Amino acid sequence: MHLDVHFRYLLEQFHGPTCAFKDVALQFLGNLFEYFLSRRSDRSPSSPANITVLGATSGDTGSAAIQGLRGKAGVEVYILHPKGRVAPVQEAQMTTVLDENVHNVSVEGSFDDCQSMV
Repeated sequence: MHLDVHFRYLLEQFHGPTCAFKDVALQFLGNLFEYFLSRRSDRSPSSPANITVLGATSGDTGSAAIQGLRGKAGVEVYILHPKGRVAPVQEAQMTTVLDENVHNVSVEGSFDDCQSMV
């Protein structure tokens, strides 16, 4: 079967802040969380809307999640990673973010130990 396509688009998924394909989705998700939480807060000023994201990572998922959620109003993010068992670049991407809503936890153990805690 041949499709006659006049317009073709290509999405290179490694241009995000962490150079991981997961940046595409997580940048969008962070903005969605912030948008919908702000709408919910407007409806009920006495109880502000908040969300807590808890994740375990062996590298690129954690750094992409942190970059996508950093600084987002109403969002707290906790990412667990195995100490000394992620790539140095990914560890730096996770542990050097100073936004108050980002909490990076280095765990003595394996990725499976991090997942078990989550």
